[in-house]
Amino acid sequence: MKREDRKMRNGTGNAGVGRRLLALAVAAALMLSGCGGASKADGKPEAFMRRESLALTEQIGALAANGEYVKLMTVSGELLEETEAVGAQDFTQPTAVYRIAVTDDMLKKVVSGAGMEPLGEETMAALRSRLNAAFFANLVNGSQGAAVLAAMNVLSCGKSYREPGNWPGDSLVILEYGNGYTSMVTFMQTGEGVISAEASLAKDGEGDATALLLQLLGVGEEELEPLGTP
Repeated sequence: MKREDRKMRNGTGNAGVGRRLLALAVAAALMLSGCGGASKADGKPEAFMRRESLALTEQIGALAANGEYVKLMTVSGELLEETEAVGAQDFTQPTAVYRIAVTDDMLKKVVSGAGMEPLGEETMAALRSRLNAAFFANLVNGSQGAAVLAAMNVLSCGKSYREPGNWPGDSLVILEYGNGYTSMVTFMQTGEGVISAEASLAKDGEGDATALLLQLLGVGEEELEPLGTP
């Protein structure tokens, strides 16, 4: 999707996030399901992030299509409907892939948008340590009901890597598919020389998940760094 074609969801703004949505985003992110191990990060950072983001997103699709796995995770009819819808999608060819740097300023804007007082250094550090893709995806999914929020977290997965050279820092990669879902993958430094990637889906709902996320984060489209071509 071209940047100029993005449309914000009507009536949605930073002020509408609310404390409850922020709390849901954090709480659900802590329940992230693992689906990968550790490996060596090969190639330039940009190519590495694009390649691994795509691989993790494809794993999400495979998990959703695996009825046996899903039924081990939930017996809810609503959740099964959501996961089955994901499993029917093709996640091999994103229409666009972007990277956004994850910064403390971004988190401060999320907190401010939730109508909360500025957080202390210790609280901010604790929030930063819990950041993963589910946190960002949940900011979008949280407004679409408990079933969507829970289903997308059931399918989330992650993997760890040795940090590649010239690492640009903590990053959020967004993969757009135009199929009703947007993949969000975080690459966060979780130890000396260790990068942890976590992937989660955001359901587009009534609008563009990327545009809504940018609005909630208080950042502009100029912060989107294209990662290669589809």
